[in-house]
Amino acid sequence: ACQNVVTTLVTGTDGSAVTDKALTVGNYWIKETQAPEGYEIDDQTAHKVTVTEQNTVNAPAFGGEWPDTEKKAEAKFDAKKVVSGLTGDPSKYTFTLTAVDNAPMPDAPGNKVTVGAGETGNFGTITFGYTHLGKGNDTAVFTYNVTEDTPVSPMEGMTYDTASHPVTVTLHWDSATGTLTATPSTETAAVELTNLYESGHIKVTKTDVKDSKNLAGAVFTVYKTSACNAADVVATLTTTDDGSAETAEALPVGTYWIKETQAPAGYEMDDPAAHEVTVTADNTATSPVSLTFTDTEMTAEAQFQVKKTLTNDPGSSEKFSFTLRA
Repeated sequence: ACQNVVTTLVTGTDGSAVTDKALTVGNYWIKETQAPEGYEIDDQTAHKVTVTEQNTVNAPAFGGEWPDTEKKAEAKFDAKKVVSGLTGDPSKYTFTLTAVDNAPMPDAPGNKVTVGAGETGNFGTITFGYTHLGKGNDTAVFTYNVTEDTPVSPMEGMTYDTASHPVTVTLHWDSATGTLTATPSTETAAVELTNLYESGHIKVTKTDVKDSKNLAGAVFTVYKTSACNAADVVATLTTTDDGSAETAEALPVGTYWIKETQAPAGYEMDDPAAHEVTVTADNTATSPVSLTFTDTEMTAEAQFQVKKTLTNDPGSSEKFSFTLRA
């Protein structure tokens, strides 16, 4: 079957084709032998068509509709969350993919991906067709931006990545092989969005106001707000024998308020007010932001009374002196 070629038809810009000369009335078989560039043949079977005397050039026999499928290529982007300065971050981070100049997009929710710190995720699959190349082109580049969504409850001390990170897909048609490929810029390495967590330490020193002696047992409370409410407490420090105390865990960079909430035994507070202090990333465990406080030792007064009695001369007016030694 289909061994005797009668004529060949090539569709025009309107998608149709008509024999360039009249055919003898009778039965013919027609089949698609070559798809348009960038398309695949859907139906390779031969279809019977009957030509009659009524099939003039203005009313040709209808050979049927022959739909073809556009060749496709797929791509997806990988994105990685990097958090610097913090280990064991339990947070989840959401990225959003947006197109530039109406580039094709994945179906929702493929335009978003949520990952943890150190994790890599990928957005949904983007499907490209041959026609995305544009007429006469064998290569086209599509640009997108990847951004990090602002968290509902930002973490103290965290600087979030607010940049737009451009990524691209290169679409290419190889006419020799009839192959359409889509290559994302993240094929070899994911786009990285980096957050920076910064923290520091606070140190307090307690001394005797009179002789600068170091005092142990003074308790200081660190608050996140100037209201100094119980709900605002972020750390409690108790001075040791060298009169000092330091936060055991680093605090997120920012402003805090610290005040003495309990004096050492035998002392009373000189300054019960809250003091504002700013913690920066420079305030490492070996270089904390430092404050010094003094307390005053409690005192009490006492007197000794002595009486001199002469057994043999009770009426004597003689004076006597006494010495008190510690």
